[in-house]
Amino acid sequence: MRKTPASIAIACLAIGSLCLAGQPDNDRTQQIISACSQTASSYAYVRDRLMYKAYGNLFTDDAVFAIGPNEVVGRAAIVAALKSRGAGKTNRHFIIPVHMEVIDHERAKAISYVALYSATGALAAGKPLQIDGPAVVGEYHDEFRMSDAGCKFSARRVKLVFTTTKPIK
Repeated sequence: MRKTPASIAIACLAIGSLCLAGQPDNDRTQQIISACSQTASSYAYVRDRLMYKAYGNLFTDDAVFAIGPNEVVGRAAIVAALKSRGAGKTNRHFIIPVHMEVIDHERAKAISYVALYSATGALAAGKPLQIDGPAVVGEYHDEFRMSDAGCKFSARRVKLVFTTTKPIK
């Protein structure tokens, strides 16, 4: 009997067991987790330093970046959005991954907590910027896709949990 997705599903139903056909083996699972963890951790560094090319390379061509209901679609548009709001501020994203799940051979999803500290102006040698605490605290709900170039964000959705009551200077 030829193994097709339908025949595998029928066989799994017939024996009443959990069917793991299509799930990556442990080595592939670890490769995906490692690659996608690297992508997620690189985000803060390249984003905060306005490294536009490296930032764009973290996303698939058709990626979605959303903050609440506001979505930006496509790598070029995501980079353009950063360029439009990036200059004139110094940001530091503190990101803590809390959950990552491999979906299949090419996809994973993750949730990370994020605290964003932001101040108007650029860093000067020996002169730290003044802040009153994090500008926002929230969650990143990420979807990743593997490619020959590694793991990339196919979607990053920001869910805000706390915002500051003081305006950011």
